[in-house]
Amino acid sequence: MTYPVTAIPGSLIVVFVAGVLLAVLYYRTGNLFVAIGFHALINAPTMVVGAPAVGELTALVLVVLIALVWPWIEKHIETESKPTVPVF
Repeated sequence: MTYPVTAIPGSLIVVFVAGVLLAVLYYRTGNLFVAIGFHALINAPTMVVGAPAVGELTALVLVVLIALVWPWIEKHIETESKPTVPVF
């Protein structure tokens, strides 16, 4: 089975965008394992959510949502877990 030469630019764009999204996810979370986990989810989406096309779209949407929401989650977790020290 041969890969058509005309499909290469589109494939490269998809791979580039996925890489940028995973880099943003790592940057926003500061946790490489989160990015690795989503990369695994993108590689094998049928195990989790069904058909490959639906799974890849779901994984990419989750990556974007986590990257957008993570600072808010981290802020709320940090404020709840920090002990308050009285200032004299």
